[in-house]
Amino acid sequence: MPTDFEIGHAAKLDPIGEVGQRLGLLDEEIIPYGRHRAKIHLSAFVVSLADAVQTMPGLPKVPAADRVELQDDGTITGLF
Repeated sequence: MPTDFEIGHAAKLDPIGEVGQRLGLLDEEIIPYGRHRAKIHLSAFVVSLADAVQTMPGLPKVPAADRVELQDDGTITGLF
């Protein structure tokens, strides 16, 4: 069984620009730090009112807040 070091050493790293394109990021949203690392500009996460809701990977498409309702008697439903 290969060690963690051997697995990491054998991994092929893609240029960060290519990774960003596959994720649908614009070039101006990627702040590169070398060939294989980058930060993502805050604009990639900001949702404008005129645009569709965007979520981060792993989050549900429908926000949990959409299921919360306040009843006429003051009861809150839809909380976790």
